[in-house]
Amino acid sequence: TREIFLAFYHISDGSIGHPADRKRFNEFIRWCHAKRVKLSGSEFESMLIRIGCQKDRSKRLADLYDNGRKLLKCECP
Repeated sequence: TREIFLAFYHISDGSIGHPADRKRFNEFIRWCHAKRVKLSGSEFESMLIRIGCQKDRSKRLADLYDNGRKLLKCECP
């Protein structure tokens, strides 16, 4: 998980403004879901802050991460 996360973060610097960065971020979320990684939004936010991400950006990314994981759990028809 750490390697996949760092690959996203170091390439994008925590920004998902570019379509390729959003794609990498979504791939990270899907990978976490597929591997059943137990990582909450608040834990993800803490990871971001520890590696130097700005507080406001880390909060926004954590919210997006959390929402993405919740959507993947949904068993919509």
